[in-house]
Amino acid sequence: MQSGAVGCGIFIELGDGPCTVDNNVCAFTPCGDGIYLHDSSGVTIAHNLCMANAHFGIYTRVVTDRKCFDASGRHVLCECSRLRLLNNLVADNYRGHVCVPAASERVKQNEIDYNLYLNGFQWHWEGMAYHQFCINQSNGPSTQPDAIVNNKNVSPTPLVSFDVWQKQCGFDINGIISEIARGEVENGAVEKGGAFLSSREARLDVRDARVIRLLSCHRLANVMNDLCGKPIPESNAVPGPLQTTAEGTASWKLWPLK
Repeated sequence: MQSGAVGCGIFIELGDGPCTVDNNVCAFTPCGDGIYLHDSSGVTIAHNLCMANAHFGIYTRVVTDRKCFDASGRHVLCECSRLRLLNNLVADNYRGHVCVPAASERVKQNEIDYNLYLNGFQWHWEGMAYHQFCINQSNGPSTQPDAIVNNKNVSPTPLVSFDVWQKQCGFDINGIISEIARGEVENGAVEKGGAFLSSREARLDVRDARVIRLLSCHRLANVMNDLCGKPIPESNAVPGPLQTTAEGTASWKLWPLK
């Protein structure tokens, strides 16, 4: 569990993979992101919980014109390509859920799907970006639709709705967001006090564990077990680092594990 880091919970920089980041709890970064990545390709980010971070749950971008070695040994310009953001549970991050660069020659073949996005557990649901996503311009020449690139509202990192995220960006076609209106719980969404993540005791309590089973996903070939060592089912897996079939209150001691 990454807690209290200033810039991010997990930081990945400069490379061409393969790299897998799985079964982590990244929370409470005071001025940063749950998982942050730049100038890196070939990274899989799967089955993580990114919750209550001050910036984004997951943030990826191109920053420099440095070079790195690709899989064939060539010294090439670094990219932010072939990323896989799959089966994550992202909740209550103040700036927004996920921020990725617009498609370009240095940003391509990225896959984002089967992620479950929740708001309402913490005070963060009243923050800047309730169920918002971001398309940043740190990517080199862009090939993204003008409607996204020329968004002037929060330039140079325009926030977009889940509808735009799916239909125009092509991300999370099988992903789900919760819905909260006027303080009421709808469609199995969470509510304030519905979950408590303690950084001091490294424990996660969820009042109704069904909320993290709103979405079923498929197991990745190289991620066989969850954070507590429980096998991840081949199908009907739970997004995030904790597999559960509980119907009511569930509690996990995240660290130390025996």
